[in-house]
Amino acid sequence: MALGHVIYDMLMLLASLSVHRKRGSFPNFEGLTWGEPQIAVDVILLKSRVLMDFLAPPRTAYSDSIQIMDYGFKLYQLPSDMLQFRRSVNQWSVHLSWQRVHRSTAQAAQPAQPDMEKHALWLLRTANKFVNEALASGFQLTEDLHRRFLSAFRSQFQKLNNP
Repeated sequence: MALGHVIYDMLMLLASLSVHRKRGSFPNFEGLTWGEPQIAVDVILLKSRVLMDFLAPPRTAYSDSIQIMDYGFKLYQLPSDMLQFRRSVNQWSVHLSWQRVHRSTAQAAQPAQPDMEKHALWLLRTANKFVNEALASGFQLTEDLHRRFLSAFRSQFQKLNNP
């Protein structure tokens, strides 16, 4: 059952990447230099953190967190630049921090948009590899909705990689 929720988060990350890539076609909010695509940026950062914590849990993970080890798979090692990205996401997006309020880069710089997309794509490829291996090893998607999530993910992921 939990595998379907991993796939859902993959699909949400993929959908937000697609919206972010089309950001130029959306109008800005009055008086601001950004608009609705900012929602995609926040979802990219949030779902990136979810998948990072699933594939390579932090030492202080919640006791009820779903992690890759729950499936008998080894943890992934995040590339070193992704470790910095994780710190940036934690400080600038997924919770209200004083660093964010004061715009301080002392602990971590604000996530850069080119890095954001690069890391999101790495997470999607890695999570997709895990899902394929989990299914091949006998795990099953027991709900029709989860099978539809996977079908939509595969279709959209192929389109994103082959425009």
